[in-house]
This record gives sequence, structure tokens and C-alpha cells, in this order.
Amino acid sequence: MLTSQLIFTIILIVAVFSISLVIAMYSTYAERKVAAFMQDRIGPNRAGPLGLFQPLADGVKLFFKEEITKLPVGNILFPAEGEGRNAVFAASLDWDAFAFDISMEGRNKAMRLAESCNVSIDYQVGLLENMNYHNEQFDVIALIYAHFPADIKSKYHKILSSYLKKDGIIIFEAFSKNHLHYIQKNEKVGGPRDIEQLFSMEEIQCDFDLYHIITLEEKEIELQEGLFHNGIGSVIRFVGQKK
Repeated sequence: MLTSQLIFTIILIVAVFSISLVIAMYSTYAERKVAAFMQDRIGPNRAGPLGLFQPLADGVKLFFKEEITKLPVGNILFPAEGEGRNAVFAASLDWDAFAFDISMEGRNKAMRLAESCNVSIDYQVGLLENMNYHNEQFDVIALIYAHFPADIKSKYHKILSSYLKKDGIIIFEAFSKNHLHYIQKNEKVGGPRDIEQLFSMEEIQCDFDLYHIITLEEKEIELQEGLFHNGIGSVIRFVGQKK
């Protein structure tokens, strides 16, 4: 009996939390719309019909969101995409979004998110070498916190580069090697603890040597993402155009 009560309590807590989160998200959306009306502005209108996907956009990595909205719509690949927020956001902007990762549970969550946002994404599960992508298929490849194992990360970057069209764009953001110092100060900031899985600007220049560099910087940022990424961290940001 106690077990049933405990399960019911957990379900109730999750339900109340989820409903409260959705209410908070769309209260912010409504506030933006009302403020825009009062100031004779349009307000949120780019992420989905009438801007209804703006709360989703708010959960997408800011750097990626800023960069993707600068580009003409085409097809885009998200390696190591996890639960699909970036891919779904891109699809809400009319991109043809492709993604892969090794977790079936991640794919399931991504597909549920896509369905709830009334968009479609192509999400495959498996290793990169088993994917059915082909040379010069994509206009953009977004490597957003794609921390592959150290022994294959440079190899994967070269393979992914072959899938990008000439003049195509790489958007890259991931933790830098200096991020380890931030983890030591605050474990809640998260990120890999193996320095070989982290990045330096020199590595990025080597892996993407056939690119015109638009942006390449190491930057201290504040992360506020759920339970696992909270606090100040260090990242490498790179935007490059394939020559």
C-alpha cells in the first residue's frame, strides 16, 4: 500500500512540476506578446506559427540560435543530438533537420518533442560510420556539445566535413580544455572530465583546416540547463565556411 502511495505521490509531483513549467514558459510568451502590442511591436513571431515555439527556442543553446537565424534555410545535420531540442528548433524555422546519436531513448524523446511541436526531423540511431549520409549533402552541420571519444573525435570531424557542401557552414560549440578548472570549482557545471575529450582552438584549426574562419574563440559563459549544467564554464566557439 505504501508503495502505491509513493508511486502516486511521485507521479503527482512530476505532473504538477510539468504543468507549472509549461505555464511559466507560456506566461513569459504571453508577457512578450502583450508588451509588444503595447509598444507597437510584433513580438515573438519567428519560432513557429505566431511564435508559439519561442519557449522551445529559449531552451536551445543561445550561440547556436544566434548563428542559425543568420543563414538561409536549407538542410542541416546535428551529430550527437541527444534529446533533439536543437534539431526541433531548426525544423520550426523550416530547416530540413537531420540528426543522429547512439541512444534510442534520446531519439524517442526527440521524436516526441518534434510531434508536440508539429514538425518532422530525420533522427537515426547508431555510429557515424554506419549512417547513410553522403558527400556534400548538407548546407550546415551543427556540432553543439558533440564530445566524441578522444580517439575518434578528429576522425569524425573529417568525415562530417566531407558531408558538407562547398561553401557550407560549420557551427561548433563545446567545452574547452580549460573547462576542467571550472568543474573543479563547481561540479554542477557538468561536462566531460577527460581532458582529451575537450577542445582547444588549435585542435579546431587543425580539424577544420580547409575552412574560412568566421568565428573562433574561447569564451567563459554561464550555463543554466536543468540539473546537469549550471554555473560558469569555458567553451570553444567556431563558425567556419568550407572552401
